[in-house]
Amino acid sequence: MAGAVFENILSGLGWFLPALLLTILIELPVIRLSGVCKKNAYIVLVNVLTNVTLNLVLLVIRAYAPNAEMPVTIASEAVLIPVAESLLYIQVTERSKGKVFLFTYIANIASYFLGGLILTLTLKLFGGLF
Repeated sequence: MAGAVFENILSGLGWFLPALLLTILIELPVIRLSGVCKKNAYIVLVNVLTNVTLNLVLLVIRAYAPNAEMPVTIASEAVLIPVAESLLYIQVTERSKGKVFLFTYIANIASYFLGGLILTLTLKLFGGLF
């Protein structure tokens, strides 16, 4: 059992960097152009914190409770991540809280669907990520 769990976790690590890079490449322009945050380093930091945290949680869930992975992903992407990121962006912006949440939500939905599409196409076309 422990060996299978460890293999499951290791296999998921291959997605970490590509998912993080796609998230940053998709969300950074949205957040920056919307005026939510003008500091690239801060946008990258916010995305590293939320993306890595979510993916670590998903690795553990995938190993120990695989049936919970999709509900946790949906709840995280639809609510938890946009709220957490909005709270971080509110600390450094003059935009209204409503605008911050709106653009953060748009950025997250875009990165989830576009990033997922790019990763899926890459996997299908090239048989892997690298």
